[in-house]
Amino acid sequence: MESQWIHLLSVQDDYNGSNNAAVGTLFDRSANISPAFTTYILQIYDNNEDILTLPTETPLNVSPPRPGAVLDLEVVCFCLRTFLTTTVDDETSVDDITIADLDEFFSVLTARGDYDGLLVPVAPDQSGGWIRFVRDNTIGPDTATDGVVEIPNATGNKVNDAIGGPFASGVVAVGPGTSTAISTDGKLTDTSFGPSFLTIGQHVLKFEGFGVSFYLNAVASDARIAECGCEVAP
Repeated sequence: MESQWIHLLSVQDDYNGSNNAAVGTLFDRSANISPAFTTYILQIYDNNEDILTLPTETPLNVSPPRPGAVLDLEVVCFCLRTFLTTTVDDETSVDDITIADLDEFFSVLTARGDYDGLLVPVAPDQSGGWIRFVRDNTIGPDTATDGVVEIPNATGNKVNDAIGGPFASGVVAVGPGTSTAISTDGKLTDTSFGPSFLTIGQHVLKFEGFGVSFYLNAVASDARIAECGCEVAP
C-alpha cells in the first residue's frame, strides 16, 4: 500500500505576469505560476467495478477523530499540498496520496454492500480496482465564515505546526472545482485577466528496489459527477 503514491499539483498559469509580487515596483511582467485550489471527487472502484459510496446518513467511523473533518469522498489540492476530504487542516494533510492514507480516512479496503474493497483480486483478473479523480464543480474547500482557507505549515510536525507556510494569514478560494487563490494581501489576485489552470498528478510505483513514475492523463469523464458533486450521478 505504501509502494505507490500520487503527487497532485494544482496551479494557475499567469502568462502576463499580472500576479507577480514585483509588479508596481520593478515592473516584472514575466510569466509565472501561482497556487490554485482543486477539489476532486474520488470514484473508488473494486475489481468488479462496484463503486464505494459513503451514505451521509451513516457517518464513517474514523479513528482517531479529526477536528472539523468532513468525511466526504473528496480531496483538495492546493499547489503541491493535498488534503483528504474538503477540510484543510494539519490532520488531513497527506502531501501525497497512498492507499494506506485512503484506507485510514475512508476504509477503502473494507467490503461494504456490493463494494468488495480495493486490492481484492477476482480471477482471472488480479488487479485490485481503480480510482478516478473527478473535478468537483459544486464546492471548494471548507472555509471559515470569512471565506479564508488556513493553510498549515509543511514542516513535518502536523500536531504543533502553526498556521502559516507561504500564506501566513490564509487565502481565499474564489470558487468551486479549480479556482484561483486570492491572498489576503491581494498579491495573488488574477481575476481581472482570467487564469488558465494546470492540474496534474504524478503517479509513482516502487517494486523490489525498482521504480517508475509517470504523469496521470486527463481523460473524459461523466460531467454529471462534476455537476452533482458526488461519487455517483443522480
